[in-house]
Amino acid sequence: MIPILVVLGVIFWPGWLVWAVLMIILGYKHPPVVYPDIRLDRKRKLIGWVSLVIFILTFTPMPIQGL
Repeated sequence: MIPILVVLGVIFWPGWLVWAVLMIILGYKHPPVVYPDIRLDRKRKLIGWVSLVIFILTFTPMPIQGL
């Protein structure tokens, strides 16, 4: 991921370089799951899917400029 961010930072937007540096400093490994043996119930899966749909509907690849 870090090389991809560097390439995006060089080609498109320098802000991606900041994210690449932050990933290098902070690391990118996810902490372990607290209860790996317990599966998600239907309610939590539904909340996850609804959150993903809201994210997709409201995502802006480039912030609105000039306002």
